[in-house]
Amino acid sequence: MRAQWDDQLRRLLSEAVISGYVLVDQRDGTIIASFGELCCEFDVEPKIGCTLLRLFSAGVPQDALQVLGEKLVIVQRTEGSVYAVGRGKGLTAHYLPCGILATVYRQPNLARTVVPLVEAICDVLRQP
Repeated sequence: MRAQWDDQLRRLLSEAVISGYVLVDQRDGTIIASFGELCCEFDVEPKIGCTLLRLFSAGVPQDALQVLGEKLVIVQRTEGSVYAVGRGKGLTAHYLPCGILATVYRQPNLARTVVPLVEAICDVLRQP
């Protein structure tokens, strides 16, 4: 049985709000769950889990990352979240107790629409 957060993300996928998501273990970057466009990305480039880990590791902060064959520029960073955009797509990444959740979205969706919906799911995952 899938978790409630997984059902909520799949609903966003079915409504074309996001085009894919992945949850990776924050200890080693292994994939816990993935679906949609990012599922294929991890089949092609399994090291992307490590790329997500580097987003939240101490040291020199990244200003961009490569996802789905495109460079995405980081436009906002908080202690627990990273937001990046590229030509026609965007990425949200969230450091959570259960792992790092990343979602991608494409135009015509905008960050101001997608981010609050994904953040609401992350709020559930942050609860003890």
